[in-house]
Amino acid sequence: RSIGAQSFVKVVDIPNVTIFSPGQLRSDTTIRFGQRIELKGSGAFTYSWSPNYNITSINNSAVQIFPTKNTQYILTGKNSKKCYSSDTLNVLVIQDCGEMFVPSAFTPNNDQHNDVLKVYGNCLQTMIFMVFNRWGEKVFETSDKEIGWDGTFKGEALNTGVYVYRLEGKTFEGKSFSAKGNITLIR
Repeated sequence: RSIGAQSFVKVVDIPNVTIFSPGQLRSDTTIRFGQRIELKGSGAFTYSWSPNYNITSINNSAVQIFPTKNTQYILTGKNSKKCYSSDTLNVLVIQDCGEMFVPSAFTPNNDQHNDVLKVYGNCLQTMIFMVFNRWGEKVFETSDKEIGWDGTFKGEALNTGVYVYRLEGKTFEGKSFSAKGNITLIR
């Protein structure tokens, strides 16, 4: 007499999860303090990112990060069969904020050189940048460091001259700052 048995084993592939930063080689990434970068994942059906602080979700597989210290990001991906794998990426943060400055002159003449006056600095968390004419009238204000002054007021080009700016805000390090100075608009 013989006894027999049969077993079936179903092999399911695990996902091959990869983290990458668009435009950069796959390796540890170095950024400046206050800088944002996008990370994307591939190779899975659903994704989970950690740590989940200083991170903004773009969609399931892509996030925008803005770490304030060296951070290891872990992406865990699952396939439709609930099998998972993960990948890591170390983001090194250069703590040097560098100089914060406002140029002393600009030429808004549409030649693609110095056409917009902006505040420059790596560690600006919040700011208010205001420009005044010689009579003290505010001709420009922004709280977005990516938005600059094009030398106009109420849609009209202003004349060549000296204007005054006032800048106030806070850095990512929590330090308050204020500055004022002159700007020469050259047409």
